[in-house]
Amino acid sequence: MQITTHLTSSEHGFNDFDVLGLPHVHRVCVGHGIKNGDIFNVYCDDGSKLGATWRGSLERSLLSFSIAHAGYRGLVEAIPTSGEDGRQLSYRRTRCTPNATQEFPLGTS
Repeated sequence: MQITTHLTSSEHGFNDFDVLGLPHVHRVCVGHGIKNGDIFNVYCDDGSKLGATWRGSLERSLLSFSIAHAGYRGLVEAIPTSGEDGRQLSYRRTRCTPNATQEFPLGTS
């Protein structure tokens, strides 16, 4: 999954990004000084606003959001199992235990 972002505004304490490559999502708004575990806003094409957890970078946070967020998964009929170029993609969820970092690696086969 290729997710790209473009900074459109950096005013009033927030960075506003246009988002491409994440179905049904067109914009995110991230507060200046955001820290791991903080929530930022994700704006969807249907007018809904969802919260995503910051994972250290915008790309990593959006990938995690696209895999784990129940509200987003409800908007998407099916997560792709193959890329546009025909490569097979697999989404794996690592075992999550207290005090462990939860990661959502994207592997190819």
